[in-house]
Amino acid sequence: KQINDFIRKVIEPAQKELDEKAPFSFKYKIVKEGKKIVAFTFLPYATKNIDNDLETKRLQQQTSLRWDLDKMVIDYLMQVYYFDEPEIKRNIDTFKEAYEKLDLMLFMSKKKRLAEGKKSPKGYLINAIKSELKAIREKEAEQEQQEQQEPKQTNEVYTEPSNEQIQQEIADFKAKIQR
Repeated sequence: KQINDFIRKVIEPAQKELDEKAPFSFKYKIVKEGKKIVAFTFLPYATKNIDNDLETKRLQQQTSLRWDLDKMVIDYLMQVYYFDEPEIKRNIDTFKEAYEKLDLMLFMSKKKRLAEGKKSPKGYLINAIKSELKAIREKEAEQEQQEQQEPKQTNEVYTEPSNEQIQQEIADFKAKIQR
């Protein structure tokens, strides 16, 4: 009876929830010796519930770093900060955003001297990049909010062209046509 309760209250609800929500689930088999249940065998399998963010991360782990970052940036990270390829790939989103929004090489070279005295220069660099990106995002959001609140003002005032200006434009146009 206890085993049946365990199956009904633990295994089957877990299996049902994984089937509905997770990219992986399981089937199970009861292993018996005679009439006595001695073990469970769990067989994992993939479901159709794929989290796009997780799938993107998985695919990024399989692609070349050069797909997202310049060779010079990759070489600098490896030779100066001693990153290896898996470490760069784990932080690829941060490096990619920094590459797009910052002069990443200049930023890294400025932080190099400060990073040298730290216990973890790699961690220091990543946190410095994240802090800088956060500040940029906040500034962009603030500017966007200001633009939405302020009506657009133009300093230009439309003035009617004078007869002389119109006549001159017509003469210029006729001259172009005759050429």
